[in-house]
Amino acid sequence: MINRKTYQLAYYLVALPLLVRIIIGFNIGMLTHANLSHLKLLESVIDWTGSFLIIGFLHVGAWILGTKVLGWKIKPGFRGKLKFIILGFVFTYLFILDKNSLTYAPSQFKILIFVKVLAVSVAVQLALYLLKVYDSIDNILFSRTQPSPSSNQTREERQVFFEFSESGKIKRVDVRLLMYVRVFDHVCVFYYLDGQQRKEWSESVSLTSIEKKYSTHLLRINRSTLVNPYYIDGILKQNGRRFVRIKGSDNERFSVSRTHQKKLERLTPEIELTV
Repeated sequence: MINRKTYQLAYYLVALPLLVRIIIGFNIGMLTHANLSHLKLLESVIDWTGSFLIIGFLHVGAWILGTKVLGWKIKPGFRGKLKFIILGFVFTYLFILDKNSLTYAPSQFKILIFVKVLAVSVAVQLALYLLKVYDSIDNILFSRTQPSPSSNQTREERQVFFEFSESGKIKRVDVRLLMYVRVFDHVCVFYYLDGQQRKEWSESVSLTSIEKKYSTHLLRINRSTLVNPYYIDGILKQNGRRFVRIKGSDNERFSVSRTHQKKLERLTPEIELTV
């Protein structure tokens, strides 16, 4: 059964980008042949709109090819989607060359087509950026709904913050943005999200004290690591051991000690175990 998350991704990855390209294609068809007869104008609009519809599906194909065949991971931020966009651009460029029978045309014609395709692609990406398409995709893929606070709690009780000094100023960050904490030589390194960027800061404090202070938000998985369950992307099983994979990272994973395995699985029942 298709869940809500799948429908949301289909809207932001397929439906909305297709609609944007259709609108742009329609307007280009209208503007470039405005002086033609009504019949010719209609033919122009249909041609441009149809071409942009095909281009939209080529971009969808780029996402599918990248994730399913090439094994690319979708990462947070615009850069995390850039290679999918570039692959879609390559498909678009080749399609335009073939459509206009320019595959074997002189280099100067190909360069001119390249520049035109690039200009239109930038316009499309700008429209998608203004519509916050990629931000919405990140919210679907990399955010989890935090537990709702009880109605009798005040706003200050609902929110928990951690504070640290940055450039001489005290910075206050919602603890729900804290992804994980690791300890190295008695120094704790905190990894947290600031917008779409992941940042870190260090503090000489014991991991046990951090675990007690933020016990409702952080889970210990081994003696040197605390993780926020909402940023766990998957649990892996290898050679009898378990590892957690952090969202937005290809290779970042941390081992789970045997004493913490049951608690981890109990708190993250929706995460599938990958062997």
